[in-house]
Amino acid sequence: MPSSVTIRVEQPSTATPASVYDVLMDLDRWSQFMPGVSTASWQVRGAPDTGVGGIRRMRLVLGVTRDRIVDATRPHHQAYAATFPWYVPFFKDYRGDIRIEDRPNGSLIVWTTSCTPRIPGLRRNLNQSMQKSYSQLAAALAQEAERTGFDKAPDA
Repeated sequence: MPSSVTIRVEQPSTATPASVYDVLMDLDRWSQFMPGVSTASWQVRGAPDTGVGGIRRMRLVLGVTRDRIVDATRPHHQAYAATFPWYVPFFKDYRGDIRIEDRPNGSLIVWTTSCTPRIPGLRRNLNQSMQKSYSQLAAALAQEAERTGFDKAPDA
């Protein structure tokens, strides 16, 4: 049985958790700052403040990906289950978890993802590429929240 791959990235930000969460929820703008995202929108809108029950639809290099928001607490947490096009058979059981922790000078974004590779031997390469991709995504989220956030942390 293939073992799962789990990665965790941490990204500090001078933006408050609320600012980071606002950017996370503003899908219409993701293509302007998220690496690899050419379009993003809500296919199904979830709960207004958290997105729970909603489905994010994103066009990436490999095609259209959908994230179903399965749990969230504004402004500190959002969890999702991702599905990929049929022709991207690399992994299954893809889950993501974004935590936004309070820090004295802003916040800390902790983005964790896990999945099970379908192809033996893919685990190592998948781990490296996911680590790089999610580091870039977390950095972009932090930078956009800092750029657009009106409620900067004290002493930031």
